[in-house]
Amino acid sequence: MPPFGGFVAKVFVFAAGVQANYTWLVVVGIVNSIIGVYYYLNVLKYVYLYRMEGENEEQHPVPLTRPYAIALVVLAIGVILVGTVFAPWFSWSDAAALNLF
Repeated sequence: MPPFGGFVAKVFVFAAGVQANYTWLVVVGIVNSIIGVYYYLNVLKYVYLYRMEGENEEQHPVPLTRPYAIALVVLAIGVILVGTVFAPWFSWSDAAALNLF
């Protein structure tokens, strides 16, 4: 998803590939990313649309215990923080890497 850490990392990798004149490799990476999105969305389709086919889903809610809810909230906040708040660290690491070469 665009605002999250994995998307930001792919954008940086693809931008570095274009700057290094590996445009063909960036195109291959983008095509593979699109193929991956298809499989991710396919899983979500089965989770949300075909959970209990032919059953009354209101009588069978998905159980969400307190530890699972806490873990879900902590991990979601972590993903959002990596994708948004820690963006300056990416520029610092880029500058540090440029000093190595």
